[in-house]
Amino acid sequence: LTCLDVAENNLTGTIPSELGHLKVLTVLLLPVNKRSGTLPSELGALRMLTKLSLHSNQFTGTLPSEFGNLEELTCLNVANNNLTGTLPRQLGHLKELTELWLSKNMFLGTLASGLSGLRGLTDLILWDNQFLGTLPSEFGKLKELTILSAGKTSTIPSELGLLNELTKLWLYKNKLFGALPSDLGALRKLAFLSVYENQFTGTIPSELGNLKQVTHLDLHENILRGTIPSELCNIKQLVFLDLASNELTGTVPSRLGDLQDLELYTNGIHLLGTFDPFS
Repeated sequence: LTCLDVAENNLTGTIPSELGHLKVLTVLLLPVNKRSGTLPSELGALRMLTKLSLHSNQFTGTLPSEFGNLEELTCLNVANNNLTGTLPRQLGHLKELTELWLSKNMFLGTLASGLSGLRGLTDLILWDNQFLGTLPSEFGKLKELTILSAGKTSTIPSELGLLNELTKLWLYKNKLFGALPSDLGALRKLAFLSVYENQFTGTIPSELGNLKQVTHLDLHENILRGTIPSELCNIKQLVFLDLASNELTGTVPSRLGDLQDLELYTNGIHLLGTFDPFS
């Protein structure tokens, strides 16, 4: 047996530890069931495994350190469970990993800078956990990253501006504070930037106008002050801009009216379709 796929089958009970005997298994898919209990450490014996998907179940306990033995693994998805504890440092051994989905659990502690050694990562999804501290500046070394979603961290390191392949940056509903780094304007492939419901202060960086591929820019519910930078008018692909529930002043730049498909929310006023600048 090389592939075991029992996704979306309403299965209950625990994962039998005997699955660890399937030495030639390369794909194990158990998502969207009602499985419970802890994740068996015996799965770490599946040395040929390339994809392990356990998301959307009811698993508890910690992520076994033995998963660090799965050196052929390219995708690990344990999102949407009830897992807790800190991330095992052994995850840093998974050098072939391209997708790591840990969202919607109860993982604790600080984000391990050891993850920065996973240089092939394209998707790193960490939101809706109990992580504390800052995003490690070492994440700026993940040059292949296209999607980054993190949660419960305090500041955005300027090194994120080095992620030249990033297309989606989701940092909403966190405890982020301080200024929005102007370095984000260097993310020239970015299509989605969502940092709403944080505590950012200062002004909106004019450098965000360099994000020529952005279609969705969501900064609502922060403490941003000052005016809306006219440089945002340079983002010709923009279709959604939400600046509401900040402390912005002045008028909406009239050139935003040239963006015919733009849906604009600002200071509680929703302007859709025809443009109507206000003061």
